[in-house]
Amino acid sequence: MPAVICILSVILLLALWVLLHHLLLRREEARLRPCGKLASVGDYQLHTAAAGDPAGTPTLVLLSGAGTPAPAYDFAPLIRRLESDFPVFAPERAGYGYSDWAYRSRALEEVLEQTRQTLFQAGAKPPFVLIPHSMSGLEALHWAQRYPDEVLAIIGLDMAWPQAYDKVPVPSAGMLALAEVLRKLGIQRLLPRQKIEELSPEEAKQARMLYIRNFFSLPQQQEALSVIENAVTVQSGGIPALPFLLFAGNGKGVGDFWLPCQREMAEKSGGRLIELDCGHYLHHFEADRIAEEIRGFLKEMEETP
Repeated sequence: MPAVICILSVILLLALWVLLHHLLLRREEARLRPCGKLASVGDYQLHTAAAGDPAGTPTLVLLSGAGTPAPAYDFAPLIRRLESDFPVFAPERAGYGYSDWAYRSRALEEVLEQTRQTLFQAGAKPPFVLIPHSMSGLEALHWAQRYPDEVLAIIGLDMAWPQAYDKVPVPSAGMLALAEVLRKLGIQRLLPRQKIEELSPEEAKQARMLYIRNFFSLPQQQEALSVIENAVTVQSGGIPALPFLLFAGNGKGVGDFWLPCQREMAEKSGGRLIELDCGHYLHHFEADRIAEEIRGFLKEMEETP
C-alpha cells in the first residue's frame, strides 16, 4: 500500500508540474515583446532584429546556429559592437526567437527564401556579408551558390561545412521524439542555460522566456531531420568564389574532428582562419576580437581593387 501511495503521489506531482508549466507558458507568451521587426511570410510572422543605419553598406546578416532559442539576444554582443559602422540584421527562422512556428519543410531552399523575404521586408538591402554561426553555414553557402550577386563575403563563426556532417552525430527520430516529450513536460525550466552577460534585465527576461518557449521547437526538430539532405545539397554546389573570414573555436563540446575540418575548409576556400581558444558560441566570449577583425576584413576588401 505505501508503494502505491508513493507512485500516485509522484504522478500527481508530475501532473501538477506539467499543468503549472503550461499555465506559465501562456502567461509568458503574453509578455513577449519583439525587439525588432515582424514580416509576413506566407501564413507566418517571422522576426528580424535590426540595428545601425539601413542606408549604410555593406549589410551584415547574422545567421544563428541550430537550437539557438533567441538569436536576437544571442547575437547582442556582436550587434552592439558593429551597429555604429554597419547596418546589422539578425533574422530569426521559424521556431526561433519571436518568429512563429512554421510547420513547413526545412529544406534549405525553403529556409533560404523565408530568410530573404524576412530581411527584405525588414529593410535590408544587398550586398550582404553573411555571418553564419554553426549549422547556418549551410544556409550561407547555399545563399552564395543560389544568389551570387547578393553575397559579398562570408564570415564564419565556427560555421558548419557540409563535410562536417559526415561526422556530426545527427539525432535520430527516436531521440527527437523523446526530446518532444521532455519539452512538453517542461524539463527546460530545470536545465541550466548559457548566460549572456551584456543583456539588460528585461532582455535577459525575454531571452529566458524564449528559451523555454522554443526549446526543441518542432521546426528545430524538422531541421535536424533535414540536415544531412541539406548538407548534400550544399556540397554538390561547390565552394563559392568569395572572400572568406573564418573564426573557429577549440572544438570542445563539438568533437575532435571539428577544428581539423575548419582548417581544411579554410584552405580549400582560400579563406583566412582565426582560431580562438573558446567554446562553440565564439561571439559570447570573443566579441571584441571578432568585431575588430570583421572591421579590418571589410576595410581591406573595400580597398582592394
